[in-house]
Amino acid sequence: MFKSSSNSVFLVVLCALVISSIGIYFYTLGLKEIVTVLIFYFLYFGVGVSMMLHRFYSHKSFTFKSVIVQKLCTIITVLAGRGSPMGWVYVHRVHHAYSDTDKDPHPPNSPMMLLPHRTKVERINLRLIKDLLNKENIFINDWYVLIHIVFVLALTLINPWLTVFVWAIPVCITGSMMDVVTYCNHFIGYRNFETKDNSRNIFILGYLALGEGWHNNHHANASNYSFQHKWWEFDPIALIIKIL
Repeated sequence: MFKSSSNSVFLVVLCALVISSIGIYFYTLGLKEIVTVLIFYFLYFGVGVSMMLHRFYSHKSFTFKSVIVQKLCTIITVLAGRGSPMGWVYVHRVHHAYSDTDKDPHPPNSPMMLLPHRTKVERINLRLIKDLLNKENIFINDWYVLIHIVFVLALTLINPWLTVFVWAIPVCITGSMMDVVTYCNHFIGYRNFETKDNSRNIFILGYLALGEGWHNNHHANASNYSFQHKWWEFDPIALIIKIL
């Protein structure tokens, strides 16, 4: 009931979308709200998805000096609303193995879909994520939805404003940006490397998606934590990783 799955991620983001719609109606969207949303978008998408789910958990492209920092970043990862590390990593590793083929969990030439988007995976092969089969990741996977429920209820009890601008809207933007990168970066843009897939770099997404838009660079060298190749292809998450 509380496990992370394509359907549970769909429901979490759908709830965030509903709360966002209601919150925008009741609250004024001022400077404080915009700054809060941008900060938590950076945390959820930049730290939670790009740094942790993508570069740390999926590709093992760096390690942490501090276990405490790693734990804190993992908490942000869960609250980002993109699923558990086990589920996200499995889908992403299959994507790299079968990119732009019929076995790709993000089918090639798929039309863009409105949020929330569901990735279809028929059965998980645990051998692909055996490195993640520890107590912490299994707990997150089994209680993924409940973790969100507890967090959202806590924010609401403190102040409903927090629920809207600290969680709901940033989660919606994070999900939308991830879907845009997933699809657009495989059919429009430029290429620095001739890879076996159709991965592309998109200038504007390189910045809006905090480095994730340099997708062709990443597919050419997935083990590199930095997605930057040319000097102007700025990757802020790589700078954070270097510091950590």
